[in-house]
Amino acid sequence: MMIRTAGDLGAHVRHQRNSRKMSQQALAQQAGVSVRWLKSLEAGKSSVELGLVLRTLMALGDIISVIDSPPHTGIDLDDVLRRFEREAT
Repeated sequence: MMIRTAGDLGAHVRHQRNSRKMSQQALAQQAGVSVRWLKSLEAGKSSVELGLVLRTLMALGDIISVIDSPPHTGIDLDDVLRRFEREAT
C-alpha cells in the first residue's frame, strides 16, 4: 500500500486492526499506547509521534518500506498547452 498522507496511514492502521478483528483497546494495549492516541492516529492526525506509530505498526505485524519517488519532471502544463495551441493554428 502506498501511504502518502497522515490520513492514508490512519486508514491503513484502522483497516489492519479491523481485518484482525481487534478493538482499539486491544491494539492500544498491545502497542503500549493510549486509546485516545490510537483514535488520533486512525483519524489521520498529522502530529502523532513517529515512535508510537512504528510501535503500533509492529503490533499489527506491519513492516515499513521506503521507496524513492521518481524525480519531478518539471513539466509546465501551461507551456505545453501554449505550444499545442501554436501548432494547431
